[in-house]
Amino acid sequence: MNRLISVALLTALFLAAPLLAQQQNTIVTLTISDSEGGRITNARALIDPSPGPNPQELSTDARGQLTLSLKPASYVAFVRAPGFVATTTHFVISGSIPNETVAVVLQIANLGGVQVSSSWPERDDVLEISSPSQNRHVTLTVADFEALPHVKVTVHNVHTEADETYAGVPLITLLAKLNGPIGRELNGMDFAGYIIATAIDRYVAVLSTAEIDPTIHAGQVLIADSMNGKPLDTQNGPFKLIVTDDKRPARWVRNLVSLEVRSVR
Repeated sequence: MNRLISVALLTALFLAAPLLAQQQNTIVTLTISDSEGGRITNARALIDPSPGPNPQELSTDARGQLTLSLKPASYVAFVRAPGFVATTTHFVISGSIPNETVAVVLQIANLGGVQVSSSWPERDDVLEISSPSQNRHVTLTVADFEALPHVKVTVHNVHTEADETYAGVPLITLLAKLNGPIGRELNGMDFAGYIIATAIDRYVAVLSTAEIDPTIHAGQVLIADSMNGKPLDTQNGPFKLIVTDDKRPARWVRNLVSLEVRSVR
């Protein structure tokens, strides 16, 4: 009897082995790229069904990758990134192989007539300031920026739940280098202007011309290069846009590389 039970158990385990193997999790790597093959850092992906108990958006790393451990099933990835058109990608994990790669390609968005380049420079040690309509362009190195007159602002960051003191150059001072109207010279059609602030990871924020001019708006818009008396770390700098009146730091653009003056007219 014992021999029969042992044989039965061994047979059951033998038959169940393939099923158990199929149920093992698979290491899945999502690679998020633009249409030219450039990897997109800080892209956001929501996986359904969620690999964890609480559904949440996950971010790609510096290589534009996101690694997950998934059970065999059919999944949907909702992927988005600043400056790109959000997309939905369906994929199936069979569980038959231990590692799989899912490639997701995002198309560059047209932001109100402003095309975000897919060949954005992979460097953040200069700040480009331009006004295409006036054919004006200024490039500032870190050393150029440090030589400009600085001011300090103290703001509360709701993300870090702490007060932070930044030192930098007011945005209006930088735009004056383009010889654009400021102060009392700012009037009429000038109020149709706006500034596109772009980070090295293509995160984009927009400010109106009026809200950066101290003769019109009380808040400070600062391009910072230090926080709490120390140079910005590599996750934030060397340049970071700070908007003091914003309740959330959604327009505090880290790793700022470009400021472009445009107009809706």
